[in-house]
Amino acid sequence: MENLPSAFHEDELDLPHGETELPPVSPIPEPAVPEPAVPLPSRAQQSYGALISVILILLMIVVGAFYVWGKRIAEREQYTGQLQHTLAQ
Repeated sequence: MENLPSAFHEDELDLPHGETELPPVSPIPEPAVPEPAVPLPSRAQQSYGALISVILILLMIVVGAFYVWGKRIAEREQYTGQLQHTLAQ
C-alpha cells in the first residue's frame, strides 16, 4: 500500500472484510476515431481534381498572355498612327 497518497491510510479504505489489496484496474479503452461526415474522395477523383486545377491555371496564363499581347499591339498601332500623322504635317 505504499502507492497510496500520504492522505490515505489502510484503515480508512472501504475494503471488504479480510481483503488487504485494491482490485485490479482495467485499462481505459482508446476512444474510437469518428468517421468523417463527408466521405473522402478516391485516388482517381483526387487526380482528376489536380488535373483540372492545372488546366485552369494554364488557361488563365494563356488568356492573360493574349490580353497583354493585344494591348501591346494596340499601343504600337496608336504610336504608329501618331507618328504618321506627325510626319504628314
